[in-house]
Amino acid sequence: MSEQQSQEVQNYLRRTVQAGGTPQDQQLVFDPRTGELVVQTNPPPDAVVASTIAEEGFFGFMHKSSYIM
Repeated sequence: MSEQQSQEVQNYLRRTVQAGGTPQDQQLVFDPRTGELVVQTNPPPDAVVASTIAEEGFFGFMHKSSYIM
């Protein structure tokens, strides 16, 4: 994963926590070729979307109530 892709995923998760929900303009998607999460604006219909899982805190981000900026 490139540094830019890593930063995009971190920004996506940060936006999810701050907004209390999934960003409407992006989706967090599992890339089966690399085994990593990537951010996409229009994932293909057969993509494994992980946005809801991220919103629920599965990837280890703190909930909004305990998030410190």
